[in-house]
Amino acid sequence: MRKVVQSHATEFALLAVIAIISIVLSIITDRFFSLGNASDLLNTSSVNIIFAVGLLVVLIAGGIDISFAVAASVVQYVVRSCSAGWAVEDGSAGS
Repeated sequence: MRKVVQSHATEFALLAVIAIISIVLSIITDRFFSLGNASDLLNTSSVNIIFAVGLLVVLIAGGIDISFAVAASVVQYVVRSCSAGWAVEDGSAGS
């Protein structure tokens, strides 16, 4: 176990930081570990999660092609930049 921790010290340090932040936030707020918060987090991150899972499949299959992630990031940026002026109220898009 000690060899695993020493060989992956950075990953374990990041895991510890995430655990500490989660514990502190759960103590400070009462809605941090709620179903609504988890739903909002998954809803806002769904596109990035789909891209990450697709990239993971490509990496595991051995076709290491990171250009997909770069192209997806550029497309996200362009779409967000183009739609920055649009205000969505009552379900209709307008300027």
